[in-house]
Amino acid sequence: GKSKVFGSSQAMRVLEDRRHVALVKEKEDQEKALEALHLAIASGDMDEIQSALNQAKLCNLDAPDVIQEAQKVLTAKELLQTLVEVTEHGDYDNLTAALAAIDGATEFQKTAADEAILQAAKKRLVELQRPAAYKKLQEAEKSRDATALRAAIALGESLGLTSAELERASAVLQEEERKMAARQALAEPLVSRDLHGLQAAVDEGE
Repeated sequence: GKSKVFGSSQAMRVLEDRRHVALVKEKEDQEKALEALHLAIASGDMDEIQSALNQAKLCNLDAPDVIQEAQKVLTAKELLQTLVEVTEHGDYDNLTAALAAIDGATEFQKTAADEAILQAAKKRLVELQRPAAYKKLQEAEKSRDATALRAAIALGESLGLTSAELERASAVLQEEERKMAARQALAEPLVSRDLHGLQAAVDEGE
């Protein structure tokens, strides 16, 4: 009976030792996973972040804040990757949507490369807006509406349209403003019945 008890206690010790070794290894693995997550977040490399997240999941790492931060950076990097593709091949609507998605993402630490991607996208967005801005200029010229002309010229200037592209609309606006001033002048002599002034205003407003 004693040998059976001794054998049983020895087996228990072996199990305890194995459990202890397993716990120590799990703790080491978790420490390595946590370090890998921090390094991956700092690098901003998508593959490294994904690998570190997989490693954290495998060893049941209990670090929700760090894991959330890694997922946030990974999402942002994926959005930036999409932005690069859309900047090269997309249209105005797609590029606007891609930029809005990044603006809507939780704030993350941007690298110099990330900033360069964003600036290139914004520059491309302006380039894509120019044809639409020029079309608005032409429509405003046809309408000869002073308010529409002012808005179209302001938009064109903000998007870097050339003075040659803006010249005709500016000339039309000046002409319309001159006519508006003449019409105001026309109303004043009507009150005083100044026929000479009335005829001059009619001539100017035509």
